[in-house]
Amino acid sequence: MMEDRSLIRHRNSPTGSQEGFKSLGNGHGSDMHFDRDNGKGRRPSAFLNRRVVITITLRAVLITVTCVACLTFYLLHVCDYLTPTPRSLVRNTNTAVTTMSNNRIQNDPRDNDHGQCGIWMAPSSLLPYPGYGIFATRNIHAKESILHAPDAVSVQIREAHRFKNMPMKKERHLWWDNTFGNYVWHRGVGDHARYDHPYMTSDFQPGFGALPNHHCILSALSFRMAEDTVQDGLVGYDSPGRGAFSYTVGRDFYSTRELSAGEEIFLNYGHCTREQPSAGDDNGDDVEEDENEGNWQSKIYYPVDFKESAKIVSHFEPFGKTPWPIQNVSHAILTMVDAESGANPRFVLEIVSKAFLNREVIFEKLSAYSHNDRQFRKEFLRSLARGVLAPRDTDWIRKNGICLEHLIPKTSTLPNAGLGAFSQYGVRKGEIVVPAPVLQTVHKEILTLYERDVNVAEDPEKYKIGTGLLNNYCFGHSESSMLLCPLTSAMLVNHCSLRSQACGPKGPNAVVRWSSGWDEASHEWRNKSLEEIEEKFGRILSLEVVATRKISPGEEGENEK
Repeated sequence: MMEDRSLIRHRNSPTGSQEGFKSLGNGHGSDMHFDRDNGKGRRPSAFLNRRVVITITLRAVLITVTCVACLTFYLLHVCDYLTPTPRSLVRNTNTAVTTMSNNRIQNDPRDNDHGQCGIWMAPSSLLPYPGYGIFATRNIHAKESILHAPDAVSVQIREAHRFKNMPMKKERHLWWDNTFGNYVWHRGVGDHARYDHPYMTSDFQPGFGALPNHHCILSALSFRMAEDTVQDGLVGYDSPGRGAFSYTVGRDFYSTRELSAGEEIFLNYGHCTREQPSAGDDNGDDVEEDENEGNWQSKIYYPVDFKESAKIVSHFEPFGKTPWPIQNVSHAILTMVDAESGANPRFVLEIVSKAFLNREVIFEKLSAYSHNDRQFRKEFLRSLARGVLAPRDTDWIRKNGICLEHLIPKTSTLPNAGLGAFSQYGVRKGEIVVPAPVLQTVHKEILTLYERDVNVAEDPEKYKIGTGLLNNYCFGHSESSMLLCPLTSAMLVNHCSLRSQACGPKGPNAVVRWSSGWDEASHEWRNKSLEEIEEKFGRILSLEVVATRKISPGEEGENEK
């Protein structure tokens, strides 16, 4: 595995030359050089550019001492200014290459973490909704970039929901309805991926575009579009990499409000209105649900549930003047639920019950706002929403979770490979570099591209024009019809050939394997048939990328597939 020398040169550069960025965009190392070891001898200084003749007089001694002191002060401060920091922020250049900043950046939020991981994947705090969530173990400010870098890459999926006159129509419907259709950005989402062919193009954005759980009240994510993309003109016409990788870096997700360490980071999917009538009756009884239907929307709290709960809680002390009921509590609460509100009585009872236990804390937090203040209402609903989450602290998250920000996207050191995965903090041997929950594609033929405006089903081979780009970002086998497509930056990890030693004499530094226990469902579904997997709703399998030796900060992660 080769260390990224262009990264080191750029980070130690005294100036950020645009020529250096252009050379990186063309697949070559920066042509800007700075010798770190001999840098002191090249710094301009009047004391270094001429000889000073000293006579033994008191005045000369005083002048000499003063000059030495000034020179020492100058060198110490210049050295401190030019010394690189492994925690400097990441930014985009004009070629969509993400490089480390060349000088120390003041007030970097990650300086307080001493370079430790601050974004984790751990069991979600949502109850009883199962699965994993994304957590922060550091405080994140409003408008602050979550990863301080773009998130993996955006992969365009063309014609994924084109079903009419297509081969494998049933299989395409199952693939879209059960898995990918629930994880991509499409239809009504204004993003760069839709301009080529708006209706038939979806954007697969791993990482924060696919992993966070949905919440209407506690959502805290928005994003900035990728500022620059790699154009075909920057990739050699005869290059095998031309058209083989995504030219678009991922969205840069940022927090829309202050996030505290320990919070789960939620994304609003847009499902904030309950489509069906309440799932329970006035007694809070449950209605049977088919677990195989995958109807997660029937299992979540909606804003109307929290608003109705807020109205009820406001009647009782210390928010109102009425004492809390001490007998037949459930009945008393349920009779207060407005049947016309659309709220689920069972959910309202749960929210109000938790609010009773936390009433003093909630009241104290809200005391900073006026009751007529819009922010008061927002914080009231958020406090109620947090009350029905499972408590998570940073120690618990680190113990039960896996780091998600070890890797950032950057131009690969391997030729024709596009972007690669580079380590931010360094990874120990045997440590999980990145978890890789995957979306399954049982029939990889679904990713075949065909001519438009024709009846493809009549003669699929005749109208076949290629294979979708997503195929290059998934794991598979030549003798299997199945593909496993990572939902994390694991998709950035490039292959390193031991035979050709493409990444140096050390060879690859990571290996891809099945998840090692953190995803219990994955163990079960590995032994299922393709037919069973095809019918299953949602994600069910997981991989992981593990370091086979120590990976240093700034080093590209490469896999011996």
